[in-house]
Amino acid sequence: MRWLVLIALEKVGGDKDALMMSNSHLKLSLNDLKASIFSLKETFMFCNHRTEILENQTQDCLLKGGITKQIEFSVSQGVYC
Repeated sequence: MRWLVLIALEKVGGDKDALMMSNSHLKLSLNDLKASIFSLKETFMFCNHRTEILENQTQDCLLKGGITKQIEFSVSQGVYC
């Protein structure tokens, strides 16, 4: 009867070790996911900022192009600024 208790304790101890290893693996995976999320957020912010810069540059080019066309029209009409 005593040997049954010892076998049961060994099995519980082995299960406990397996659970501890799984827990450690899950914690490492969670840390990896957190690092990935942080990296993705930084990439998104960089891309978002770059998009804003490009939109502003495009708008500036369009405005300058519009002013150039107005000046060309005025010059062709004989009006000088």
